[in-house]
Amino acid sequence: MKKSSYILILTLTVITVVGGGTYFGLWGDTDGQTNGAKQLESDKAENVTDMAKRAQAFIDISDFKGALELSSKAVAIDDKNADAWAALSSANYWMGDHKDAVEAADKALALDDKNIQALKMKAMAQLAQGSRTDALDTINKATEINSKDAGLWAEKKIGRAHV
Repeated sequence: MKKSSYILILTLTVITVVGGGTYFGLWGDTDGQTNGAKQLESDKAENVTDMAKRAQAFIDISDFKGALELSSKAVAIDDKNADAWAALSSANYWMGDHKDAVEAADKALALDDKNIQALKMKAMAQLAQGSRTDALDTINKATEINSKDAGLWAEKKIGRAHV
């Protein structure tokens, strides 16, 4: 082998060992490891949010059981994801389990008190349970957050008609 080939191989070896050692914290610098862990957390959150969106798509095509299964998995993976809890609330509502729908919505709202989907589902479940005043209060909160959502205004009108 030529001298230049040896230098190239040696350079690549040093880069791999030193770079890998730094990434895995072998040389005391754990920035790479911390960044890797942050990336994994970010990927997990993105995947759970995607699962919540797919669960909503199942609801849109009236596959409520599929939505319930997928949103339950999303919550099991990341119970700190408000969108996953909102999707579970929606799935429970459409499966006819209004009590669990309210509970899941409350968990979503504990994580993100401005989650419109959770507020909508909570209000619909409250209305289905006969808690019309509570439903109207919940819809009022939602319309304070997003006053331009026509669906919220329609639900507010329905809630008022039942009070």
